[in-house]
Amino acid sequence: MTKVTETNSLQALRPNVAKLWSDRKNGDLTPDKVANRSMKVAWWKCKQCGKDFEHIINYMNSNTICKECQDLNRRLTSNIEDSLAGRFPEIVKDWDFSKNGKITPYMIKPYSDIKVHWKCHVCGYEWCQAAYDRMHERTCRVCRRNASRERIVEVSKKRTKYLKDIRPDIYEQIDKRKALEDGIDIEKITNRDKTPIWWNCNKCNCSWKGTTYYRLFHNSECPVCRKLRGEPNMKLARFDIVYNG
Repeated sequence: MTKVTETNSLQALRPNVAKLWSDRKNGDLTPDKVANRSMKVAWWKCKQCGKDFEHIINYMNSNTICKECQDLNRRLTSNIEDSLAGRFPEIVKDWDFSKNGKITPYMIKPYSDIKVHWKCHVCGYEWCQAAYDRMHERTCRVCRRNASRERIVEVSKKRTKYLKDIRPDIYEQIDKRKALEDGIDIEKITNRDKTPIWWNCNKCNCSWKGTTYYRLFHNSECPVCRKLRGEPNMKLARFDIVYNG
């Protein structure tokens, strides 16, 4: 075993490596107390991320970094044109520069599996996601959900039409007096309206309560007339029937 002296210590022969020595992890052991070519394992501070890592003293040099940073560097690029920002500049506006630290979109490869932080430039939503997965999702989940809701509302508006325009025959069966008493504006009743209203049959002169939506989409008519024709009416119990004559 080589005796450590002032001339063969790590501090004396490789002071640039000794600067990476982790005083917190190595305790009382210092660079001037270990041999320059010692095969012992010691703790070092990574100059790239600042984290502590273990490495053999003899194999340590001033450019040695932790394994996490080594893996990270292999997935980075020095060519700006091949970087995420170079190939997909529209995604850079969602890059969270404050949380990603030293990593920038000009360093990372477009289809890298490194998870980075994003912040939507539209709604401000923050999330963590790999660049590879980000290529398949050009907007954040909140904006996608809002866009989906807007499309549903838009389609619903296109499908919604006033009853008086599409089915004037059914519109004439509305009990206007009772609708006025219930505070219902019959002019604004649509084909998708699910508010129960009163109807007057123009054949048997009876009144019943039901929704416009059910009448149109289930081809529903006066439950009394249907019963008189001998047709089964499974929904008869749902109606409140009143004979007017």
